[in-house]
Amino acid sequence: MKKLTAFVVLFLMSCHPKTFVLEEKNDDKFFLNQEVKRGYSDGILSKNPLIIINGEVFKYDENLDTIKIPLKKSRIESVNLLNENGAKTIYGVEKRGAVIINAF
Repeated sequence: MKKLTAFVVLFLMSCHPKTFVLEEKNDDKFFLNQEVKRGYSDGILSKNPLIIINGEVFKYDENLDTIKIPLKKSRIESVNLLNENGAKTIYGVEKRGAVIINAF
C-alpha cells in the first residue's frame, strides 16, 4: 500500500504544470505565469509549452518545476498563446502549444 501511495504522489507531482517566473524581486515575477496558467486552463498549452522570445526558442530544463525566464516585466511588449496546432505548424512541435513573448 505504501508503494502505491508513493507512486500516486509522484505521478501527480509529475503532472503539475510548470511555473514560469521573470527576473523580478517583487510580485511582477509572476506576470508571465498568470498568462501561462490561463493557457493551461483554456486547454491551449500542455505542461511543457514551447517558449518563444523575440522569435527564438527559449530552451529550458523540462524536468524542473520552476523555469526562470531571462526578462523583466517592463521589457515585455506582448504575450500571445499559440495552441498545439499552431505550434506544430510553425515550430514543428506536437502537443505542447507555445507562449510567444515579444520584448525590447
